[in-house]
Amino acid sequence: CENRIIDVNAAFSRITGYHIEEVKGLNPRILKSGRQSAEFYQEMWRQLLSEDHWSGELWNRNKSGEIYAILTSISTVRDEQGRIDHFIALFSDITRIKNQQFDLERIAHFDPLTGVPNRVLLTDRLEQAIAHASRTQSRLAVGYLDLDGFKAINDQFGHEAGDQLLIEVAGRIKDCLRAGDTVARIGGDEFVLLLLDINDDAECKAVLDRVLNSVAETALIARHTFSVSASLGFTFYPHDASDAETLIRHADQAMYTAKQGGKNRYHFFDQASDRSAQAHTESLAGIEAGFANGEFELYFQPKINMRLGQVIGAEALIRWRHPTCGLLMPADFLPEIAGTPLEISIGDWVLATALNYLESWQCIGVLMSLSINIAPGHLLHAGFAQSLAAKFAEHPRLRPDCLELEIQETAALEDIARVSRVMDECRQLGVRFALDDFGTGYSSLTYLKALPAQALKIDKSFVLSMLSNADDFAVVKSIIDLSKTFGRQLIAEGVETLEHGQELVKLGCEYAQGYAIARPMPADALLEWLKKWPGKPAWTAAMPK
Repeated sequence: CENRIIDVNAAFSRITGYHIEEVKGLNPRILKSGRQSAEFYQEMWRQLLSEDHWSGELWNRNKSGEIYAILTSISTVRDEQGRIDHFIALFSDITRIKNQQFDLERIAHFDPLTGVPNRVLLTDRLEQAIAHASRTQSRLAVGYLDLDGFKAINDQFGHEAGDQLLIEVAGRIKDCLRAGDTVARIGGDEFVLLLLDINDDAECKAVLDRVLNSVAETALIARHTFSVSASLGFTFYPHDASDAETLIRHADQAMYTAKQGGKNRYHFFDQASDRSAQAHTESLAGIEAGFANGEFELYFQPKINMRLGQVIGAEALIRWRHPTCGLLMPADFLPEIAGTPLEISIGDWVLATALNYLESWQCIGVLMSLSINIAPGHLLHAGFAQSLAAKFAEHPRLRPDCLELEIQETAALEDIARVSRVMDECRQLGVRFALDDFGTGYSSLTYLKALPAQALKIDKSFVLSMLSNADDFAVVKSIIDLSKTFGRQLIAEGVETLEHGQELVKLGCEYAQGYAIARPMPADALLEWLKKWPGKPAWTAAMPK
């Protein structure tokens, strides 16, 4: 069989661009595009010769060099002796249909902005990579990358600039990877990296360093220079013998650790951190459920002028009345919600509840002030001062100076200027501030000068041991002297014995709270305590005059 073209029709000429004079006597292979392998054509001829028929899709090249797709049916025509006489091929142009399918496939598997694979294709490639690694006893790495500082650029310069930056970053990451590796965009400014056949840790770290350095290079977009960095988390398979989705989740957890560690760095996942993260998630869910069920309440610890024996107010302290664990202290749950939206919600509840108590007490003739601990994240939450003003508007009969907000001395370490601005906004409402745990930080003088707080609270760790430890006694004395120099009111925490109180008064500190005065108690118990306290002359009698 010579397999030469004998005749063609007008449809053939329209699709291929060749007229009969140009192709007559030539082999049909002149139309081959190279897209299909030699094995494909071998199978086609095997079926055609054995079954006298073949049908399927072919990718050919026309006279102009353009590739087109055809749906083809080839039949064998034999003579009376059963020998092959010729073949008849019928085909139709399906290029548009195939291109549409290709576009749909691309939409389904690739990120439309950056052109890199999306989560669907990533998952498919990762599952195949896991299967390959299991068969060949090789290693692979999964990385989760989040851009540092992207949101600020997107907010300030708009989504168009942000999109162009993402395109630039995706291209840079792709250029850093090896052949066969994958970078996928899975949303926003988050990318996942899949590194195959990792021979050793040094090879993986080299890729990570290239990625971090490349992303951190400045980018010129729309005549603006932008600079971002990346936080990267990684996990290895089969050391982390998880499925595809879990590997991505583990890399994400490691990325979060890298971001907490200062950004522009990478961190490798380990099982201990995973167990810790899972425990944190479960704990957070339990706290959220308890808050929703109304299991939180406020306790109150009185504060007094020790020399005069007068009650000057109380500190409101949150408690969780857990249905199975009993009454839980703040240290048992507040660290778990730090930096989460729940911290803001619970903080707002504490403020609102405290103001409700103040107004109800005022109605029965109990006039006093309350101090409340404010978490740094709550204080710096957008619109904190405005929210506080709105709460006071719901209690128009209360004087704002009945509320004192306590912030930890170390809470302002990262952004003193911003904390100071928020404090000024609140002070304009009449609210007072106190620096809590004073003396435990590293820059006490800096805080005193920069932060507009009217009061200082000596940390109880110094007060508790001041009678037995000369160093702690010296710290307490120094803080008292500082408060006088800077004109700040001073209150000592942790006054657990009459002797502590006597020594503090001698040193010049008259205000205190602690177990020697009263333990934290519910609101109804506080009212009963207030009725009895003035009848306790032993306290004032023991104080230096």
